[in-house]
Amino acid sequence: MTIFDISNSNQGFNMQLVTDVDFDSQDGLMSSTGYSWLSDNGHDIILSGSGFTYSGATVTGGTVTGGTIDLDNDNSTDITITGIPNGSLVDMTNGGASGNSIPFYEEMLDSSDDEVTGSNFADTLKGLGGSDTLLGGGGHDTLLGGDGDDSLDGELGNDSLLGGAGNDLLMDSGGNDTLDGGDDDDYIISNSQIAYDSFDGGAGVDTIDWSSSTEDGAEFDLQAGTAVKGAGTETMVNFENLKGTGGDDTITGSTAANDLSGNDGDDLINGGSGNDTIRGDDLFSNSLGNDTINGENGYDNLIGGRGDDFIQGGFNSDTLSGGDGNDTIYAMTEADVDGSVEGDVMTGGSGHDGIYGSRGGDDVDGGGGHDTIYGDEGNDTINGGIGNDEIRSQWDNDVVNAGGGHDTVFAGTGDDSVLGGAGDDYLTGAEGADTLDGESGDDYVIGGDGDDIVTGGAGNDSLIGNNGNDTLDGGNLEDTLRGQNDNDLMSGGNDEDSLAGGAGDDTLNGDGGLDSLRGGGGDDIVNGGIGHDLVTGGVGNDLVDGGNGDDTVIGGGGVDLVLGGAGSDSVTGGSGNDTLSGGNLDDTLRGGGDDDLMDGGNDDDLLFGGTGDDTLIGGDGDDTLAGNAGDDLFVFNAGEGDDVINGFEAGAGLGDVIDLSSFNGVFDDFNDVLAATSNVAGDAVIDLGGGNSITIDNVTVAQLHQDDFAF
Repeated sequence: MTIFDISNSNQGFNMQLVTDVDFDSQDGLMSSTGYSWLSDNGHDIILSGSGFTYSGATVTGGTVTGGTIDLDNDNSTDITITGIPNGSLVDMTNGGASGNSIPFYEEMLDSSDDEVTGSNFADTLKGLGGSDTLLGGGGHDTLLGGDGDDSLDGELGNDSLLGGAGNDLLMDSGGNDTLDGGDDDDYIISNSQIAYDSFDGGAGVDTIDWSSSTEDGAEFDLQAGTAVKGAGTETMVNFENLKGTGGDDTITGSTAANDLSGNDGDDLINGGSGNDTIRGDDLFSNSLGNDTINGENGYDNLIGGRGDDFIQGGFNSDTLSGGDGNDTIYAMTEADVDGSVEGDVMTGGSGHDGIYGSRGGDDVDGGGGHDTIYGDEGNDTINGGIGNDEIRSQWDNDVVNAGGGHDTVFAGTGDDSVLGGAGDDYLTGAEGADTLDGESGDDYVIGGDGDDIVTGGAGNDSLIGNNGNDTLDGGNLEDTLRGQNDNDLMSGGNDEDSLAGGAGDDTLNGDGGLDSLRGGGGDDIVNGGIGHDLVTGGVGNDLVDGGNGDDTVIGGGGVDLVLGGAGSDSVTGGSGNDTLSGGNLDDTLRGGGDDDLMDGGNDDDLLFGGTGDDTLIGGDGDDTLAGNAGDDLFVFNAGEGDDVINGFEAGAGLGDVIDLSSFNGVFDDFNDVLAATSNVAGDAVIDLGGGNSITIDNVTVAQLHQDDFAF
């Protein structure tokens, strides 16, 4: 790299940076062919190198590949240009002649990376090859970068900068300047206020940067090619990207794919019809502003940055991010010409955001903060993120993860999948076959219309199936489940749960814990499961099973099958012709209204027939049977223990009957009964053999009649 510094010169220079000069076929004065420099005062150039001869200003043969060029001025003070080899300095400091120029033609210097600093007068600096740095200094300068990735700064004065080929950096540092990036991808910085400058990005993907300007309230329009503030208007053409000032900007993109950044201030940014990337703030600074960003047409990437931003995506598939602050985000996607719809990607950031999807399958992340999210049409994926969020997925088949915090989710129409996440959540499914899972926390989950799967997860949850054939699972801890309409399947899970089936033919499982279950309307299957449960069939013809544990089991209305299961149970049939079974251990059975069939099962049971014509079977163990009202039938089998009948109405045609038909060959008629019966303490005791007996309480042998027995 060669370094030129003419900043202290008393006149302007015209300098062109080139490479080595070949003099093999050149004789005579260099000025005639571009190889010499001669001022009006006859000053000489002295070339020092090797392989050539020279006399005064006449050069014969040789090649200049490095060395020193001495310029004598009218004050007999040398202007010395050294550093033709790479890495040296060219210092032109004391020249006094006016109108000097140094055209180093035919590649006299080199095409590597050079640095040139101009004087305080009107300089022309040409970089040509290499990645050059040209500084105009004072005066009205012309800087030509040439090939390579050049850096040009006109500094003071009304300067003209042309980057040429390569990815160039051009800076407007004051004055009425004209900047042209030329070919390739250029970056132009305006450090001044809007007045009379002219900017042209040229070919390639070019950026104009106003972030160093002190303007406030400026309007930048890439499509119109203007920068306007008050009475000042500057030309700004052929730019694809723009960075705004630190003030409140209005930025409008073009039909190209723009990258627009509002920087500091409360900015209004409209992307235009291209596929744009729009940032409300500079992501690499502590910028803060309440920005309004409109993507308009195109596939846009919109970023609000810091501050409370309003972001609207436009009419194609956009990516929208609110960044920090309390942001409002609208997707605004509409159908394409062929009727298809594309979704948007939206991120709320760390503030309390309002995010509004549109037609198409949107991907939404609320981020931090307490967010409000609307999914709209399309199959949306919504993540509420951290915070207490309100999410409404609206239409179609959506996937919602409410995330951390105490969230409220309205899934809307369609077959939706909703996860409540951590926290105490409120979830509702509305229309469609929804899957809702409260996950951890004490959740309130409603399935809505359709055949839903509703899960409480960990925590003390409340689940409602609502309309449809729903599946409800309480999960861990103490849950409340309500099936309501249609035919529901419910499982309480562990711990103490409360289940109610509602209308329809429901199946209820209490599972573990001390549960309370009620089938409600319809023909229900109700199973208490493990634990000491309260199990009720409700209205309808129900199958009610207490399961393990000491249960209270009630058939309710209808013709019910009521099972106590394992444990010492209390089993009640309620209204209707019920079948009751005590199961194992010492059970208590009550038939209630109508004609019931009761079987005490194993161990020592108590059976009460109630008001109907009941059939009572004590089963194994020493049982007590009371028919109560109605014409009751007491059934006995061999080897079932010592049983007692209370309230038996003995005598001809009175209704109660003792069934001994299983004792064929032992008790074939009434005489066989009398032969085995004796009075014990005022009660008739029938010896069944094998240590088994029937005691008819408060009835003597003399009161018995053959109508009291069935054989």
